[in-house]
Amino acid sequence: MAKRERVILGTFLLLFLLAILFRNTELELISILAQTLFASTLISAYLRLEVLHSKNKSIYNCLYDIFLFHSQSTSENDEKLSAKLLDCFVKYESAKAYSGVKQDSKVFLKINPQVTQEWEEIKRSLNIEGEK
Repeated sequence: MAKRERVILGTFLLLFLLAILFRNTELELISILAQTLFASTLISAYLRLEVLHSKNKSIYNCLYDIFLFHSQSTSENDEKLSAKLLDCFVKYESAKAYSGVKQDSKVFLKINPQVTQEWEEIKRSLNIEGEK
């Protein structure tokens, strides 16, 4: 979703800049482009999506570390892993609540086979057994 939004926002910004650079551009076109970019939620929605994307990467790294260290667990490490897991969960919930971005089902269905394969590779690399 982030890639598509980058293209959309980039296109609007490029059109806006081109419209401003050409002196014979109608003011109505410039005002329509400016209203689309600045008055609507286009930029703010894009920024929220980028923040969510960044936070999701951080959460992924946090969870990856948990599963990586879980194989080396001792009773003392189990308490630390539980605390780290709780921290990851709180980060996830706060990122989800802050962004307010809903997953596009078309995008989900398109990327689902790819991310499923990536998940299977991650499970193999971390020796995680899951239900199928």
